[in-house]
Amino acid sequence: MRDVVYRHDTLTALAEFLRRHDQALPLAADATWSDGEWVLAIFEVGTRGRATAAVGNVSRRADDSFLVFDRRDWERIHDFAATHADDSLNAMLAAAPARRTVDTIPPETRRGDQRGSLFEISVHDARILVVDPDGQTLVALQAAIRASGIEVEGVATAEDALVELATERFEVVVSELELPGISGIALCSRLRDDERLDALPFVIVTAIDNGRVRTEAFGVGADDWLGKPVDGEELGARCVALVRRFRHAKRQFGATP
Repeated sequence: MRDVVYRHDTLTALAEFLRRHDQALPLAADATWSDGEWVLAIFEVGTRGRATAAVGNVSRRADDSFLVFDRRDWERIHDFAATHADDSLNAMLAAAPARRTVDTIPPETRRGDQRGSLFEISVHDARILVVDPDGQTLVALQAAIRASGIEVEGVATAEDALVELATERFEVVVSELELPGISGIALCSRLRDDERLDALPFVIVTAIDNGRVRTEAFGVGADDWLGKPVDGEELGARCVALVRRFRHAKRQFGATP
C-alpha cells in the first residue's frame, strides 16, 4: 500500500483545498497509479505534527488520477480541517515543543517516500486484535491484516477479547458487530469506559447495513465501520492508518508508541 501526503501551512488552507476538490483529491502525475488502488492519504498542517489520515481509492480519468473518499471519511477530514485553534487538543499541541519535520516541500501533494510527522511513524511491532465468531471469516480477516505487515491475534468472543486486552498490548481492535454474549457495540463501550483502553482504535465489521445501528456504534466511540464481505486490501490500509494515527497521538503527549 502506498502513501500520499497533502501538506498545508494552516487549517484554513486545508479547508479551502478540500472545498475546491469535493470528495476527489488530485494525485501527482504518475503513470503507475492503478485504478481502484487503495492509498493512505495523510493530511498535515503546520510544523508541529498536527495530522490525520484516511484511506482513499484511486480513480483514473483520462490522463489524470484522483483519490476518492467515501462520504464518512470525507466528513471526518472536513471535521479535522474545521477544528478551532483554541480547543483543548490543539491548545495542548500548540504548547508542546515543535518537532523536526519535513516542512520545506512546496507542492500540496507529495508521494510516500517523504518523512513528515506521520511518515516517520512505522507500524513495526504493531499488533491488532480481531474478534469474529466465524472461524473461516476470522482466518480471512487475520490474513488480510498480516498482508499489510501488522501482527494479528484472533478470538471468537468479546469475553475472550477482554481477557486478551487485559494482559496483552494491541493498537487496534477489529470486531464483528454480532457476537455471542457481549455485542461488538457493547465491547467498544466497555473499552471506552476503561482508562487504559479508552483511546484504542475500534473498527466494526458486519454484514448489517443499518443506519441506526451504525450511528449507535459511532455514538459509543467506534472509529470505523466496514461492511462484509470485507475488501482485504482496504481493511489492511485502514488498519495501517489507525495504527499510525494512534502512535502519532501518543507521541504528541509524550508517550512511547
